[in-house]
Amino acid sequence: MAKLNLKDQIKMTSKPLFNNGLLNNENIKKKIVIIQELKDLIKPLQLDEFEQLKANIIQNGCQDTIKIWHTSEQVVNPEAVANEEMFVLIDGHNRYKICIENEIPFNVTLMSFDTLEDVKAFMIDLQLGRRNVSLLEVSYYRGLQYNNSKNVESKANNFAKRDETHTISELMGEKFGVDEKTIRRDGDFARGLETLSQDLKEDVLAGRAKVSKKEVMQLGKLEIENPVKSVEEIVSIVKNTPSIEQQNEVISEIKPIKKEQQQSAKQKLSVFLNAPNRENFEELKKLIKVLDKLVIQ
Repeated sequence: MAKLNLKDQIKMTSKPLFNNGLLNNENIKKKIVIIQELKDLIKPLQLDEFEQLKANIIQNGCQDTIKIWHTSEQVVNPEAVANEEMFVLIDGHNRYKICIENEIPFNVTLMSFDTLEDVKAFMIDLQLGRRNVSLLEVSYYRGLQYNNSKNVESKANNFAKRDETHTISELMGEKFGVDEKTIRRDGDFARGLETLSQDLKEDVLAGRAKVSKKEVMQLGKLEIENPVKSVEEIVSIVKNTPSIEQQNEVISEIKPIKKEQQQSAKQKLSVFLNAPNRENFEELKKLIKVLDKLVIQ
């Protein structure tokens, strides 16, 4: 199977709204909005990188167009009551900020997408196509793309339209030149990162947080309700959560018991896995003491 060309895929994902797609319309510029969920997909610039970009734009002007999603409120949020026209910033957040703050002219390219998920797929592809992404960031964006491809029936999702002889992870592995198991691990890593606060996620991706990729991947296998805000919290959750192997070992040693007892034990274990805090951990220890009486001698 031939490898997919990333640039070709990006072109297939979206299309300019007009033939030229290039506009210098002041009314549109005044209506541009930023959706935080989309902005969080963009790799933040370091301070020195931002200052260098700012100096270049002030001296030479904004040479690249700002990409805008032309849509409506109910497409962005199906629960919205109104359905006014919207112009959503999807590429060029730093350039836009610099131009607005320094009153520098810029052009926009209006683009058309059917759904918010289509926009995310497009933005992830853009990030993967950049030259300054680290190996850790590539793993994260591949994982995002893999998870989105599994969960969303999107027109922009080429992997969702796979033939039945290949899994999504196999197709993505073919595209990126890695093993399909790597893609699945990327998915765990991306899910783990999404359990973190935005600041901590950025620190992990930038290598500033002293936490292993394996620990973040373990978070991706748990149901965590509130954003994890510190490395210490990550370590605590991982340390106090039984591994899959440990869970299977306990289950395999339990004597045959009534179906009602099995269901009760599973529910208590599930409560802990969904909320691995100290209180639930103590309840789990009590459960283990009860199960110990049922262990095959």
